[in-house]
Amino acid sequence: VKQLDNGVHGAHWKLEKIETPGKTDQVVQVRKEPGAEVVYTVRMNGDSFTPLVREGGTYSVIVFDPDGGYRKEWKSLQARKI
Repeated sequence: VKQLDNGVHGAHWKLEKIETPGKTDQVVQVRKEPGAEVVYTVRMNGDSFTPLVREGGTYSVIVFDPDGGYRKEWKSLQARKI
C-alpha cells in the first residue's frame, strides 16, 4: 500500500514540487484555500514531495518537523491537471 492510496487515490491534480534541501522525512500538510481546511497530512520520503489533490483550486502546503526546529509554508499554490 502506498502512503497516498488512502485519501488521494485517483487524484488528477498536482501542486508544485516541494523541496527541503538538508531536511529529510518532514511532515507535509496540504490545506485548501481559502479557509485552511486540511486536505491531508503525510510524512514525505526524502527531501522532496509533489502534493497530489483531488480537485483544482488554490492550496497551501506546510512542511514541518513534528519535534520542532523546522517549518516552512508555501501559500497560494494553484493545482494543475496531471
